[in-house]
Amino acid sequence: MLLNIDVPLRTATLHSEACSHVPRPFGTRFKPVGGWCLSLKSMTTGDTLRQHRGWGAGEDMDGWIRFMAPVVQQTADSLLHAIDQKLAKSIDRLHVMISSPGGSVFHGLSIHNMLKASPIPVTTYNFGSVDSIGVVIFCAGTIRVCVPHARFLVHGVSMGLQGNTTFDEQELEEKLKLLRSDYGNIARVISDATGKPERDVVKKMNDRTTLTPEDALKYGLVTEIKSQLFPEGSDMTIIYENGSVQELTLAPRQLSILQQAVSAPLDSPTPQAVSSDIPESRSEHCDTGTFFPWQLAPTALISHR
Repeated sequence: MLLNIDVPLRTATLHSEACSHVPRPFGTRFKPVGGWCLSLKSMTTGDTLRQHRGWGAGEDMDGWIRFMAPVVQQTADSLLHAIDQKLAKSIDRLHVMISSPGGSVFHGLSIHNMLKASPIPVTTYNFGSVDSIGVVIFCAGTIRVCVPHARFLVHGVSMGLQGNTTFDEQELEEKLKLLRSDYGNIARVISDATGKPERDVVKKMNDRTTLTPEDALKYGLVTEIKSQLFPEGSDMTIIYENGSVQELTLAPRQLSILQQAVSAPLDSPTPQAVSSDIPESRSEHCDTGTFFPWQLAPTALISHR
């Protein structure tokens, strides 16, 4: 008896035979699960991944990133790397969920420009607070979504000095030029996204303006307000405050096998029992060092006798 179950990024095959007697195709690793043998075979990206998930050739495949961190070198590097990884999977749309207190203007503008240069549409989300340079990253989305209970903070640019730092007149003038340049770049980004005159954006920055979702929608910063952000089955890359990254798939329960069993011909083996020994979810470590959690629905695990 063989029972094949599709799970994100893996092909899982449950065998009633003992694991030691199951043929092992090249590249397949077997894990015993409660008396069953579960084989995990790596999948490729692109069209194979589409087919594996049940998407047709013409259906869109989206990539999701959740960024809840300040914008500093470590977190910016992680975010840029995550963007590169998503684009390498030949996705059709990139979704970036943001909640950030802001941080480095240099890194924030770089991330914004990277997203704006993306060959695919980008949707950005505010799922908490998007402040300071975080607003610039948020503006990279062609569609910009905000949850009902969130905020935006728009303000100017400042420069921090460490210790007994000293400047001569020329160095000070150079620093002021850099500040004015950053000020102008931020104002132009927000102006381009909202359609508001640059001078109006500068006034908002000088006034240190806080915007509710409704204010941001009226101003043109947000294009839509809604609570639900991502669907089941989303490939999610999570970036934390310390720059660490976690890859996971929010997997929908697999019901297709149960449906197939119910609609099977009368002369096929009769479903006898539902296995209760197999856990709902596990996280398997693949050869690249990345964990890909997946989920199995107990109601879909049917033994045939």
